[in-house]
Amino acid sequence: MRINRDRVVLAVLWGMLSIALYVTLFVYERDILVLSVQPWWSVILPITVAFVFSIVHGNFTSYFWDALNVKPKGHATTDKKNS
Repeated sequence: MRINRDRVVLAVLWGMLSIALYVTLFVYERDILVLSVQPWWSVILPITVAFVFSIVHGNFTSYFWDALNVKPKGHATTDKKNS
């Protein structure tokens, strides 16, 4: 099994960013809760936090599996012609 070093580096970087987001969320939990009950922020903050976490964790997961060269079934690049 061949490991792609560039993908490993990207997986590690996105993983570190993901960990940093979780640590920030737990460290500033009280402040985030106080901010999220204010009228305008009660709509924007949860959506923004969910979106950011989704993007960062999704990128980490994608690069992680790419680094290990794991692909979904039927995702192989072949030159099959439709008949």
